Amino acid sequence: MVFEKHNRLALAYDRFPGGIINPSLVEHAGEVWGIARCEKYDQAERNADKSLNFTPAFAVMFRLNENLAITKEHYDV
Repeated sequence: MVFEKHNRLALAYDRFPGGIINPSLVEHAGEVWGIARCEKYDQAERNADKSLNFTPAFAVMFRLNENLAITKEHYDV
């Protein structure tokens, strides 16, 4: 799948100051689903306090429509 536009997905970035990164997409049963890693702390914070590198991982799973807009999202993955 090739994206002509590089738009930021409408996700809860304010909940994850370290970013929502490493997205993956899959098409299944006619729907496109994605999952991405959510970082609670940014890289500068993790560099300053190495123990933050061992905090629990977070993820978001989301469904996209034919226009690649998010129609459903789950943060308790």
